[in-house]
Order: sequence, then C-alpha cells, then structure tokens
Amino acid sequence: MSRARESSHVWVAADDLAQATEDLKREWSTQRTPTWAIDTGPPDYDKLDGELVATLTDEQKLGIAAVAHVATTIAAKAISRIKPADLGPAAANARAALHEAQRTRADLERGAGVYRHTEIGRAVVDLAQAKAALPAAKWRAEHGTRRRDRRAAATEVAGWTERERDAQQRWTAHVAPEAARLDAEIARNLADVELLTDRHERQKVSSALTKRAWNLHRTAGRLAKRLDAHRDELDGVRRAPTPGPPNQARHLRGPDPTDLRLDPAL
Repeated sequence: MSRARESSHVWVAADDLAQATEDLKREWSTQRTPTWAIDTGPPDYDKLDGELVATLTDEQKLGIAAVAHVATTIAAKAISRIKPADLGPAAANARAALHEAQRTRADLERGAGVYRHTEIGRAVVDLAQAKAALPAAKWRAEHGTRRRDRRAAATEVAGWTERERDAQQRWTAHVAPEAARLDAEIARNLADVELLTDRHERQKVSSALTKRAWNLHRTAGRLAKRLDAHRDELDGVRRAPTPGPPNQARHLRGPDPTDLRLDPAL
C-alpha cells in the first residue's frame, strides 16, 4: 500500500463490518518500523556468485539490487561534482619557464645571448680568456728554449694574472648574483613542473573516474526504472509502456547498459 499510485483497498475476513473495523483498528494500532534495504548495508559482492544468487528469493535479489543502485547513485553524484581546473596549460607554462631559465643560465656561462656586450658578458669572457691563457704563458716562462722567450712569457704571465684578478672581481660583482638568481629560478620552476605534472596526471585519472561515474549514474537511473518494473511484476501490476520520442530510430539504439548479461563485471 505504501507504493499505491491512485487508491487502496483492504479486504478483511470477518463475520460483519463491525468486526472487520475492530480487527483493522487492533492490527493497525501496533507500531511497526519498516526495514529499508539500505539499512541492511551493502552485500559482500565478492561472495555474491551465481550459485548464491540462485538460492535467493526475488525479494532478496530486489533488496541487493536496491542497495547497489543507491550506493552507485550516491557515489556517482558525488564524483560527478568534482570539476577541477585543467592543469595542462599550467604544466606546459611551467615547463616552458624552466626551459627558458636553463637556456639563459647556459648563455650566462658563455657570456652570450642577452649578456653579450654587457658588463656581465665581458666579465665572463675576460675571465675565461685569462684562465685559458695563463697556464700556457706559465709553461713557456718555465720551459722556453731561449732566455729571451722565457722573459717575454714571464711578462705575459704577469699581465694575464692581473687580467684574471680583475675579471674575477668583476665576475664576483656582476656574474655571481645573476647566476644565483637564475639557479633559484630554475629550482622554483623545476619544483613547479614536478608538482603540476604530478597533479595533472592525477587529474587525468580523476577525469576518467568522473566520466565513468557519470556513466554509472545514468546506468543507475535506467536500473531504477527496471527495479520499479520488477516490483510491479512481483505485485501483479501491469502498466502501459511509456512512449518514446517521436520518430525514434530503434535500430540506432545500442545495447541496454543495465542488462547484466552484457557485462559480467556488473
């Protein structure tokens, strides 16, 4: 009677109308708490094999289907509301920033690119030249075949030593701070890339789960209609089929996703 749609009728076995009324008052005065299928908790699906299902009554099967339907609908609605922002562009921007910082750091090492013809670039080039020329001059000053060549090489050593000292001072003043800034920027960009890439990968998994949850939600809706039809069948109720949309091409419709025979996983 709780699922009645229009009116309800009660037939009572009694001697007369007065006794029937008394019997109904006595029976219905007793408070009874209905037991809902969801109150019984979800079944252990790992143990729910074909042999066990065959031993269940129609009402027990209906209860299990009802619990599965409710649990699936709740989970699907909750997951379908998860709509995180797309992290793909942010991850791509972080990788581009990291690549640019690394390229700039390489230019700094050579005094090229944006550092060419600047104080930073000249300090880098001058220091590199002095470091390369000084060992060769020292070798000639010590191992020259002629004394005159050794004296000339010693003069070169003094000159290159002074140039190296001057270039090193300029490198410390101008290049070192820029190198530290770029190293810190590279570290930040690398951390951003790793974080955003990891989040983006997890987001793709979440998006796949959200899509699957939405499909489960639609399947649960169709399953609910079939459950209602099954209840009507158990109660002996016959209803006219609901007409579909006009001019609907039946041959375009795919298999019924609620047909448990189509997917053993269900």
